[in-house]
Amino acid sequence: MTQSPNMILFNRSRTRQPAYNVSGLVLIVPLMISLTNLGGTGVVLAIASSAWGVWVAARHGNRRLTVMAVVATLLNLVSTVMLSTPSILMALGYIAWFYAYPALSEWLYWRG
Repeated sequence: MTQSPNMILFNRSRTRQPAYNVSGLVLIVPLMISLTNLGGTGVVLAIASSAWGVWVAARHGNRRLTVMAVVATLLNLVSTVMLSTPSILMALGYIAWFYAYPALSEWLYWRG
């Protein structure tokens, strides 16, 4: 039995390519946009990129990938509201810098 060409377009992919695409759209693109300091336009682009990643995950990935994309997008939204950065990775960097910098700078000062 052969498949028609149209059926091939609607089959879910079994490769890792959707996972790479989704992680790039949901995690990496918002991080790059937040590093460029585009302001309000950047926030809109980053949230749109995350939403596009959820759509790609729902369309081409499995359920686990879709849940990961939805959770990462929600975390991006939370970090946008609470820390004004549309990337959860950038928010984690800010939090780590806030807590680690005083101890690290004091240690370096007394070390040298």
